[in-house]
Amino acid sequence: MTEYDVLVLGGGLSGGLPAAAYLQKAGARVAIVEQGVDAGRFYLSYELYPGVRFDHSPVNFSGLSPAIGDLDLESHGYALAPPPVTLAAMDGRGNSAVFYPDMARTCAELARYSPADADTFGALLGRLFAQAPALLKAAFYTPHPDAAAYSEAVQMTAEVLQMTEADLLRTTGPELLESLFESDEVRRFVTALPALNLFGDLLQPGQGALAWAWSLMLRAAVAPGGNQSLVKALERSFVASEGTLLRNTVVHDILVEGGRCVGATVTPFGTTDVVTLRARGAVISNLGAPLTGRLLGSHAWPALSGWKSDNRVLTVQDLVLRRPLDLPEDVAAAPRVYLVWDSWDECVNWLAQSRTDSAETYFGDIELTQFHRIYPGAPNRFGLRVRYGTGPYIDDAWDARKGPFAERMRGILGALDPELDAIVEYEHTASPLDFWRSNPAATHGNPIGGDFVGGQWIEDRLPYRSPVPQLYLSNAVWPPALSWLAAGYNVACVVAEDLGIREQPWWHHQPGSWFAARAAAAESA
Repeated sequence: MTEYDVLVLGGGLSGGLPAAAYLQKAGARVAIVEQGVDAGRFYLSYELYPGVRFDHSPVNFSGLSPAIGDLDLESHGYALAPPPVTLAAMDGRGNSAVFYPDMARTCAELARYSPADADTFGALLGRLFAQAPALLKAAFYTPHPDAAAYSEAVQMTAEVLQMTEADLLRTTGPELLESLFESDEVRRFVTALPALNLFGDLLQPGQGALAWAWSLMLRAAVAPGGNQSLVKALERSFVASEGTLLRNTVVHDILVEGGRCVGATVTPFGTTDVVTLRARGAVISNLGAPLTGRLLGSHAWPALSGWKSDNRVLTVQDLVLRRPLDLPEDVAAAPRVYLVWDSWDECVNWLAQSRTDSAETYFGDIELTQFHRIYPGAPNRFGLRVRYGTGPYIDDAWDARKGPFAERMRGILGALDPELDAIVEYEHTASPLDFWRSNPAATHGNPIGGDFVGGQWIEDRLPYRSPVPQLYLSNAVWPPALSWLAAGYNVACVVAEDLGIREQPWWHHQPGSWFAARAAAAESA
């Protein structure tokens, strides 16, 4: 038997790994139990052709996280750079808009469709960015449920949108967009990212308007060493503080004795040995609601087994091309290109369809990641990631479904570039079932910890402090699992408070401080 202060089950990038790094640095003795060879498996980088790098999760929001400064990740080899282009959105008629870090350039793009809408968008973002540190803190970098923080986030968002809180909580995403913008094109282009369902159902009153507005705070950066370098920097930070990383180790049971969580039984890969790991202070489960429930057995509570995660799941298609996809020149410069709906009515209908089991959901709001715009690589081969619209799990028949899906997506890409078939060197499609097989914590291939259906949004997500004393959660909590490390930060705060080790001189950075420091440097230059 081996004993630690804190046992972290699952070394995911968003929850388990940053939580362990924080708590170990704060003085706790921490062990991570990770089934895979590597921690952070949904954020690793890989090559499908020599010199052609792909990321499992291509978008990097880590610049929003206090962990960059708190854990001094740059001293552990992590580097970030702002991208020259943020994203582009394009419809099937060839209309497009390119979004830049420079707000004036973005507004000039939108002004081609409506000068008034461009002014509205620019003013809205100006108010939002002025509130961003406090709003990020209240909405995301606070351990919810927290009624006061939620109320503060609603109040600040209402001020940004220049509406009353009562009206905001009655407003859906489409209703908000129709009240803000006159142009069909502008409405669609500024919905491309929020429609991914990162923060909530856009058709739900209140939730929809908040989810759209909060999505605008997602500022991406580029890690020149690959997104995997974030995982490795967190690992180095953890190990440098003498943390224990148990790779290739499977959790069998979460142990509850005397009414409190005291550890877990595990088996290292390649053996049949069952080892008991005990935790004096805390066990953090990053394994998701259903798997945590199964491992708890009779100690599980109903919300774990009833947790829903099959509505908006992940399907991707990776292609190695002999040349870049033939896109309009300005759009082609973007690292991410969203293929959006041809009309606002089509967009709203797609959002309604996304609530159903219709497979058609996968063929709207398609995200293309052009990796050659992110990383230098082979001069004659180019990586393209196609992320289908996030759709329903439907059933387990994904092995048969992948072929027809890939063929249909080829047709969509071929409409953009008629020479597509001639330039494809290699192709691989991964379904929701494939993601679930590779990561049991990602139930149904849902990468963000569950759906946002009734009873699963913000204050109704699972609590960081579970009903079982000394058991804490960092998956299926609020906010969803993304590369901004928020869930890990929040659960570390909660556990550190309970262990009496929260007050640390280094633990003080604010959300968005990485971007703020660079903005200040640019102004003084």
